[in-house]
Amino acid sequence: MWRDPGKLLLVIGFTLTILSTLVVAIRLHIRHVQMHNAGLSDYTMLVALISTWINTVLNYYQTKFGKDARLSQVEKDPTSPKVQAAVSGTLVTWFIYRATYVFCLSLVKLSILIFYRTLVPPSTSFRSFRLFRYTVYTLIAFIILYTLFAMAASIFQCTPISAAYSVSASYSQLPKNRASPKPHCYKPTNIWVFSAIFNFATDAIILILPVPIILSLPSMPLRKRVGLLCILSLGMLTIAAGAVRMWILVLWAKDVRSQSKYGTELLMWGQVEVNCGIIGASAPFLRAVFRECFKRRASKLERMDMRTHVVEKMEAKGLEVSFAASEKIIGWVDVVEEGK
Repeated sequence: MWRDPGKLLLVIGFTLTILSTLVVAIRLHIRHVQMHNAGLSDYTMLVALISTWINTVLNYYQTKFGKDARLSQVEKDPTSPKVQAAVSGTLVTWFIYRATYVFCLSLVKLSILIFYRTLVPPSTSFRSFRLFRYTVYTLIAFIILYTLFAMAASIFQCTPISAAYSVSASYSQLPKNRASPKPHCYKPTNIWVFSAIFNFATDAIILILPVPIILSLPSMPLRKRVGLLCILSLGMLTIAAGAVRMWILVLWAKDVRSQSKYGTELLMWGQVEVNCGIIGASAPFLRAVFRECFKRRASKLERMDMRTHVVEKMEAKGLEVSFAASEKIIGWVDVVEEGK
């Protein structure tokens, strides 16, 4: 598997997407079922998760078509129906993926920023809080405009649009077909590199933005503030994955052979980036689950210690105490404590 980048992409993609699904499902259960306060941020993340599954399925077909659409096979027998079908499938899936990837990643950012709006009240006398809200709204507007621009740029890359996934147009880009007529397409490399830089920069800003607000909350205990900051630091994984993807994108964009060589790695780190964003953004909402688990565990350990103490005390008096009897004694203690 490790020698087959396609299989590795599918394993990583489906594993991370399933993990993201579990995390978002727990988040929605807590917010919608238990707390009854699910909002736009939660449903935006749900749409982002659905988009991630679309990308994961596209990655499966990109891998499937890519096996018969390698550059060496295309150059060897370009007229083969099998090769042409594989090239056509590869071009179509990449055409769809470019738009859905931008859409999905932007939804994750928007979900986080929409949640940030709730951290401070709409009307506040604190200047830093007002600046925080203005910054959040500015980022939301900026990301929406960027998403529309990037998706339009990926869709209208060629004139006509069908030239972007045309087999004959793709063949004209091969080195041995330099004399063939070229389709009317702009070179999208600069836009993709700009998009990678934009995503990296906005990820960093979104990660740092709430830190001053959290540190300045006097009503929140220091321990909780530190714990929340540690959870938010999971966003650093998204930034790291975005940096690696940006580096691979630069290598991928050099020429046709580089695109064939680094295409799978580009998709793989795209999966890591998006899913780390979903998991990192949803992690703060899972604190209630872990707190309840730790509380039950602590209660169970406390009960076991009490049972051991009761048994030892009764045996010291020469009395034999069964498990059921010790449980009744502990139950009476609980009733007395509740009565107090």
